[in-house]
Amino acid sequence: MLKSPIILFCILASSCSDGSNNSTLEVKKDSVIRQPKYLADPNNTLESKVQKLELEYIVWGCACANWITPKDYNKYQDSALAKHCIFIEPADTTKSFPDSIFQFDKNNIIVIGQFYTKEDFPKGTYETEEQLDKAKVFRYTDLKIVDKHN
Repeated sequence: MLKSPIILFCILASSCSDGSNNSTLEVKKDSVIRQPKYLADPNNTLESKVQKLELEYIVWGCACANWITPKDYNKYQDSALAKHCIFIEPADTTKSFPDSIFQFDKNNIIVIGQFYTKEDFPKGTYETEEQLDKAKVFRYTDLKIVDKHN
């Protein structure tokens, strides 16, 4: 009775090979899980100018840059609006955006921080099936939610 598990183990072990036997299981190229590409440029640097911006959120049907100043929204709402939107990212990644209390139709945000010198993606952005376009990225150190109608 003890011989059966040992024999079974030997059969299974011998059926596994180093690839020289064509009967082994092969992983097809298109079934290999590929790690998504990290998109943010780790060498992008911040501008020296610290700015305070009021931004409003635009709901797009994509993961595009979706923040814009009210002035730019009014200026470009009929054409090229997406080209003037920006990404935002926190300087302190342990502090998340309080999206549970943010209402894009009622609120804007005021952020203090700096733009990166080159158009890019926010830190933590990985490639997706959808084509993402680079945009200006504003790295904020302070964020406040405000009523957009006041």
